[in-house]
Amino acid sequence: PGDKIKKGGDPKPEPAEKAAWEMPGLSVALLDALISAYEIDRTWTLVKVKDEIVIPATKVKRTTYVEALSEHPHKLDGWLGKPGYFVSHWWGYSFLDLVEMIRLHSMKLKLEGITETPYYFIDAFTVNQHSVSLGSTSDTKTYENLVSGLKKSLLSCGTLVLCCAEGGDGMPGWEYPAPIGRIWCLFELYQAIEAKVKVDVQLAPRCEREFRLALHDGGLLRVEDALAGIDAEMAEASVESDRVLILNDIKKRVGIIRFNKAIRKFLKLEFRSIATKETLVGR
Repeated sequence: PGDKIKKGGDPKPEPAEKAAWEMPGLSVALLDALISAYEIDRTWTLVKVKDEIVIPATKVKRTTYVEALSEHPHKLDGWLGKPGYFVSHWWGYSFLDLVEMIRLHSMKLKLEGITETPYYFIDAFTVNQHSVSLGSTSDTKTYENLVSGLKKSLLSCGTLVLCCAEGGDGMPGWEYPAPIGRIWCLFELYQAIEAKVKVDVQLAPRCEREFRLALHDGGLLRVEDALAGIDAEMAEASVESDRVLILNDIKKRVGIIRFNKAIRKFLKLEFRSIATKETLVGR
């Protein structure tokens, strides 16, 4: 998955663009191969991965990264497959942290007796980054198409993995995980809850360790206090037009109070469940 995907070449007529939910997902093996090929370190956010890997590798045909890789002669078996897990994340995460959360999730699946290789829907790779860019949702039609695609992708995958680690505020990732302050993450989570799509909350390994240590000193109460403060109207987005459109959509379809209550209730139950489950961290 390194620079073997050529950046040059003459563009040729392409068939109609596939929908996001029709795209293959990525395995942990492929994510590890990307890290190795590009020598990715902790300074790389998912935004940098998009800008320095995805966009250059797909700029000629203006397609998704997974489509480009699907056609590559050096693609390995087990890299791509039907996605069963939709990854909800903050774009500001270190890519290494995101991969570690996905890796830990895949390990937990094995513990549950799921032997098939899990494949993950990660928007940077499975959504066409040439069609969706910062500010593109200022167009209402584009926004509606994104929301429709989001719902279909969630249903197609069957499970949403909410990746929880530190945000940009310096607060502990187990107490104030980044998604609770990001409007897109909250919106994705609500869509999953409403559609009765299974949700797995996945803490970063260090956050899970810290959470379990904090359980002996009122940690669960601290988390529940933080979750009680979730408010879609205070959540942020990289682009203001996204935030405005999503908030207006929530107000029109659900109502802010009902939306906030549903998110708070669900996450409260999830963190209580995490507190009582066996951990794989440190194994």
